[in-house]
Amino acid sequence: AIFEENTVTYELTVIDSEGGYVSVESGSYDRGTQLSITATPNENYHFIGFEGIDGYENTINITVDKDIVIEPTFLIKHDEIKEE
Repeated sequence: AIFEENTVTYELTVIDSEGGYVSVESGSYDRGTQLSITATPNENYHFIGFEGIDGYENTINITVDKDIVIEPTFLIKHDEIKEE
């Protein structure tokens, strides 16, 4: 008998978002792959959370067990208006 290993892969899609970037790229990952994903805001932005994943910390840990789409959400910082 000949046995072949069936490796199941899933797609991780990271949607670019204005205001920052994510530490992982879109791509195919083997089922069970564990990823630590960090969202880093650009200067003058705050990280708000991830769309598509529960979690509001800027670093989340996930196990790839299905196709996943995530989008980081960033909000521009508003400087206080200075009165003269």
